[in-house]
Amino acid sequence: MNAMMREILQRGLADRSPLSEVAWVVASNNPGLTPAQGRQEVLRVVGWLLESGYVVVGDLFVEPRGFRPWGLSVAETIDRIRRRWEDLDRPLDLGDVCWLQNAPEGDRRATADECGG
Repeated sequence: MNAMMREILQRGLADRSPLSEVAWVVASNNPGLTPAQGRQEVLRVVGWLLESGYVVVGDLFVEPRGFRPWGLSVAETIDRIRRRWEDLDRPLDLGDVCWLQNAPEGDRRATADECGG
């Protein structure tokens, strides 16, 4: 796991992470990416985190309050994220598209040291 993936998981320790936060971490770690390349990298990163069992993707609701996982395959999840993101007619903002919640293994990896984790 690289430092960027670990940073995303560490941000998820305190609370769920909006996709916009993941995009910010990706952009901060890859300053030369175009917006299209950045989107592809975010999708790749989220796909890897899902495949690894480190995160769950879903929607966050105010009423009734709570997180609802999508319960889709990795491919279906990435496709839904891609479609929702492409449907925006503005830059990605807080709460847009989806939220990531660390799975127990994601929390463990976020706090593991580099040598033992």
